[in-house]
Amino acid sequence: KRVQLFSPSLVYVRTIGTTDESYWQPVYNHFNAPAGVAIGPDGSIHVLEGRGHRLLKFDAAGELQWEFGQAGKGGRNDSQLFFPEDVDVDADGTVIVADGDNRVKLISKDGDFEANLSTGFGSGPTQFDYPTGVAFGPDGRIYVADQNNHRVQIFNKNHVHIGELGFTNQPGNDNIHFRRPRDVDVDESGRLYVVDYGNQRVQVFSPGLAYLRTIGVTGECGSDHGHLCNPIAVSADSLGRVFVADSWGWRVQVFDALGRYLTTIGRREG
Repeated sequence: KRVQLFSPSLVYVRTIGTTDESYWQPVYNHFNAPAGVAIGPDGSIHVLEGRGHRLLKFDAAGELQWEFGQAGKGGRNDSQLFFPEDVDVDADGTVIVADGDNRVKLISKDGDFEANLSTGFGSGPTQFDYPTGVAFGPDGRIYVADQNNHRVQIFNKNHVHIGELGFTNQPGNDNIHFRRPRDVDVDESGRLYVVDYGNQRVQVFSPGLAYLRTIGVTGECGSDHGHLCNPIAVSADSLGRVFVADSWGWRVQVFDALGRYLTTIGRREG
């Protein structure tokens, strides 16, 4: 029920939210199941509440700027969220949210609804079946982890659908298939990282979407540094490091740009 902030050298800085406390009355310093966090170009912090049905934007000092959605009350119109799953911010401050109602929403840097990429539930282009991860590329492209369709959908900077990675409704474990992809991120070089949840791995692709490498071992859940166990999120920073949230390991595994293990943040107790 909190967001922990660390310095570039991975030293704890501060907490946003209140440890072990959600809210009975909607307040900005309590969260209900935070599901995603994204940093804006000005250092602003965007916190997405999964069961709180809202997105909050804080400035770099932690002061609330605005909130989108209604705390604790999910909805299916353009001004509401419904069990949202992930958030990202582009270089202009535009925010994208993967919503639990099979929608992908674009929100302005000022907190206003702009557009919806989804045309509804399904498996066609621009349709989604449980989108759980979103990311902007450095060229403005948008990547969506379309989990139950076993694919990543790709849109250009004008929000036009231009293709997909993986094969619709064809789960697999080779290097061009996914099994329930959970999250995506794109680094400053344009490399794409896909959390392939059902295959216990992160797949890395070139800016041209050619397969490069795998982080973890396909189909094997483990707690050593070479394995992942139910990975759920990935983020690449400006230093080339790749952070993988490893849910069953209660840890974040950190790798370099070539997929080599660097360190671990957190661990399972007991």
